[in-house]
Amino acid sequence: MNQSLWQLNPALSIEFNQRNRQIQIGLMSPNCYEITEQSDQLMGIINFLLEKKAVEKDEILEEIKRLFDAEPEDVFQDLQTLKLIHPAVDLDSRYARHELYYVFSGAPANTQSLLARKSVLLIGVGGIGSTCAMLLAAAGIGELVLADKDCLELSNLTRTTLFELSDLGKPKVESALKRLALRNPDVKVKAFPNVLCEETFNAFEELVQVTDMMILSGDSGPEVHKLAYELSKKYSKPLLNAGYVEHCGVVGPLTVGYNPIRERELCENLSESMQVNQGYKAASFGPLNSLVSSIAVNEVIRYFAGQEVQTLNKRLVIDSCNYSQTWEPFS
Repeated sequence: MNQSLWQLNPALSIEFNQRNRQIQIGLMSPNCYEITEQSDQLMGIINFLLEKKAVEKDEILEEIKRLFDAEPEDVFQDLQTLKLIHPAVDLDSRYARHELYYVFSGAPANTQSLLARKSVLLIGVGGIGSTCAMLLAAAGIGELVLADKDCLELSNLTRTTLFELSDLGKPKVESALKRLALRNPDVKVKAFPNVLCEETFNAFEELVQVTDMMILSGDSGPEVHKLAYELSKKYSKPLLNAGYVEHCGVVGPLTVGYNPIRERELCENLSESMQVNQGYKAASFGPLNSLVSSIAVNEVIRYFAGQEVQTLNKRLVIDSCNYSQTWEPFS
């Protein structure tokens, strides 16, 4: 966004009823308003902005002074509240539609530049991790670090959107790096072909220290979750869990550093009980993976933008059969 120039919001529906002299702004609550008072003056400023395309704030204030019998700065603030105006967006740019969305979501005007300065460590690059990586790269995140030691299997192709048939048998992180470069070459992507375990803990420490957030995804065992949490606790870095349990998707909790409830849960999971089904493979479903990934990335972007994050110290469980939701508190 160009924060020195302002424009009429191109993503906002504005309808004018000539008989009632009524203006309807927006289509969906909370961005929908019906205005009759001073509608002619408001249409005057709307037409002014339509003609000018992008204009300095001082010019808008002068036009407001000409049309309204009110303090120009107050009217200017009202126009922002109605989301009628916002800093100018280059509609031909890669991120234009995202920037228009951020206006509606209440994200700060510099969200795109904030994302470009952030880095995310993805622990696991399977069905969820690879989709998170694609969505983050498309959104213009600054840097991604991909950690996974597995090679792509045929069954992965039912639950991933990043990989192709030609990637079969190749390390996931290497294929992902190449695919992400094709999607957005401006994003830095590093491949780390390792799984998080006691032997690689020190190497992961180095990665965590230079990244801004971790996403732990997929059907990782309890040891991996415990070690990822230990990294988050040691370096006070946000850790978001994203995965699935049978037919349910799981997003969260997002914890930052020490969380007593999460720590107790992880210790209980590392009990003396053992899995006796030696052929156990977690069920995985492409649409559910995509749903979980989308929510997770939305949370990451909102966190970086300083907005409210629903999974902060909470876990969302979504039943993919009926879309019911359960929230589990971690605070």
